[in-house]
Amino acid sequence: LLRDLSTIQARWDAGRAKKVNPLRAAIDRIQMRTLPIKCLETAAAWVLFEVLEHLFSQSAQLNVLDYRLLYVVLIGTLYGLDFGLVAALLASIGLAASYFTQYGYTFQGLFYEPSNWLPFIAYFVVGAVCGYVQLRNSEAIRTAIRSLRSSTTTRSRISARTGARSWVATTALARSLR
Repeated sequence: LLRDLSTIQARWDAGRAKKVNPLRAAIDRIQMRTLPIKCLETAAAWVLFEVLEHLFSQSAQLNVLDYRLLYVVLIGTLYGLDFGLVAALLASIGLAASYFTQYGYTFQGLFYEPSNWLPFIAYFVVGAVCGYVQLRNSEAIRTAIRSLRSSTTTRSRISARTGARSWVATTALARSLR
């Protein structure tokens, strides 16, 4: 049984290695970064999206897309709730700066009119929702892995064969989520 299991696992690993989606692999590598790297990437992405917003603000076709909102969705989806709210704050700072410089608003004029609040509110809501969804999904994955691992130890006591199958399933789940 142990010889067959290692052969089966080797075949499964070889088949799984061929089916790796390059986009999924890139997203997984990005999500595994450390905190300083995530902060640096968030700041660099903010600068990039602010440059895009400034460059395309004069174009009729490319001005339709809100690049700051795209930035908030991207950072919130990749890094979770905390970084989603930080991205919303940075996008709000960029929007306020563009209101001050391009349109000549003052601080009181900007926040006196409630219709000017909508983009700021939208950035924070979208950042919180995207970050929460990413956080909830990662917690659900961790819980599933923990429950599979705990059931593996329980099942391995009952039956070595069932435990081996569960171990293979747990390993497959863990590798597919990397």
